[in-house]
Amino acid sequence: MAAALDLVLNYFSWSKDKFIQTYFGKKEAILKRATSEDSWKKIVDPLSKNQRDIVVDDQEKNRLILAGPGSGKTRVIVHRVAYLLRVLRAPATAIVVLAFNRHAANEIRERIQSLVGRDSFGVTVMTYHSMAMRLTGVRFNRDENVDEARLAAVLEDAINMLGGGIKTARSEDDNDLREQVLRGYRYILVDEYQDIDELQYQLISALAGRNLDDDQRLCILAVGDDDQNIYSFRKTSNEYIERFQNDYEADIHYLIENYRSTKNIISASNLLIEKNAGRLKYDHPIEINKARKHEAAGGDWSKLDLWRGEIVCLQLANEDREEGNLQAQAILQRLTRLIENGANWSDCAILARTHKFLQPIQA
Repeated sequence: MAAALDLVLNYFSWSKDKFIQTYFGKKEAILKRATSEDSWKKIVDPLSKNQRDIVVDDQEKNRLILAGPGSGKTRVIVHRVAYLLRVLRAPATAIVVLAFNRHAANEIRERIQSLVGRDSFGVTVMTYHSMAMRLTGVRFNRDENVDEARLAAVLEDAINMLGGGIKTARSEDDNDLREQVLRGYRYILVDEYQDIDELQYQLISALAGRNLDDDQRLCILAVGDDDQNIYSFRKTSNEYIERFQNDYEADIHYLIENYRSTKNIISASNLLIEKNAGRLKYDHPIEINKARKHEAAGGDWSKLDLWRGEIVCLQLANEDREEGNLQAQAILQRLTRLIENGANWSDCAILARTHKFLQPIQA
């Protein structure tokens, strides 16, 4: 109690410099942050230098994060939201995160809550369609059969409600409506930007107020990778991620450290993808994260896969049209050998173009 009373008395009687030096020593920088030291460490310590540079930037700049596979894309979004909440003290209702599907949205929401707890209540984390439904007030019953055309119509209605992001003469009523439906949003973060289609592009543009006056625009951060656009069958295009820098006068950041794959997989992937023309990360090949640089090229598989030396390989099997199971036999022989060397069945995955090719393996 005596020490506590001394601290209080000294707070009101000493100079600021003397008080800080006596009670906080070399921790002056922590005092400038609007959060505790433990909270700061929880937000910042798990990040790499490149991730940290993105997360802890105090400037309200638009940013495009070109992030390779396994480089911590979702982590950057989650920790950026935590930084906005805990350090910059942005209200939760000022933040909206758009995700590609409900699974991704749920994961982001849970990870934010795990990081900052109740401070995350009020942050909007939604899919594009859910966001459009909230803006327009549309609801579908659980037993309704909702086709793509109806979902597209909801997106179009939301885009029109927000003015379509097109700079036209707008009345005060229009501006009031926009402010009302956006609930005072200031920050918009977009996951997997390479997967958006034309309507989603327009919705993001309208939400961000891309073509409106500066004071009406949201600060936007998008994370994506043009190398990972695999949804062209549903009209997604790299065109939108390629236009982002000009659309939003955005700074470009690169996340190229892979925390997931072995050196052999990364090397094989780089050799293949570098043949694609016009890549945004052409001069920034993926590399293994620093903590694993000295590991064997095949990681744990270097000890388990003695037969082929843990490399990425192609094995040819002359398929017998009558038997139709030589590929299945080759796969099972390979997996059985791995299991005998100490691998687990749960370490293995088999991919096939259609179910019929999996039936011999299942048998």
